Amino acid sequence: MFRGKEVDKGEWVEGWYEKTCYGHWPLAHSIIPAQDAEEGYLHHEEVDPETVGQFTGQPDNNGKKIFEGDILRGYLDSALKRVGVVVFDDGRWEVHSQSGLYISELTEGHELEVIGNIHDNPELLTEKEE
Repeated sequence: MFRGKEVDKGEWVEGWYEKTCYGHWPLAHSIIPAQDAEEGYLHHEEVDPETVGQFTGQPDNNGKKIFEGDILRGYLDSALKRVGVVVFDDGRWEVHSQSGLYISELTEGHELEVIGNIHDNPELLTEKEE
C-alpha cells in the first residue's frame, strides 16, 4: 500500500502505486485508489512522485496508518519527547530526528503519534525536543 498527493487536486490518495502510460509519455506516476479497486473500479490518479510513500505496516497509538515520510512525535525511554521522520533504511523502517537516529526499527510497542508529513508540514521537524 502506498500514498501520494494527486497532481490535479492536491489531495492524498492511498492504494497501489505504479507508473502508467495511459495518455502520458513519459510514464506518469499514479496510484490506483484502494477503495475504488475494492469496489471494482480501476482508475488511476496521477501523483507527484516526490510525495509517494509506502505504508510501514504499523499504526500509531491512535490507529492511524504510518507511511514513509510521516512525522511522528513520541517518547524515547519514557522521558525525552522527540519528533522524527519515517524512512526506509537498510531494509527496515526507522525514525530519524534532527539530532540523529531516533528509533532504529519501527515496531509495535513504541508510543508514537503521526502529527503530519514532510510534504505538508516540514516545519514540524524543527519542533523542540523536551
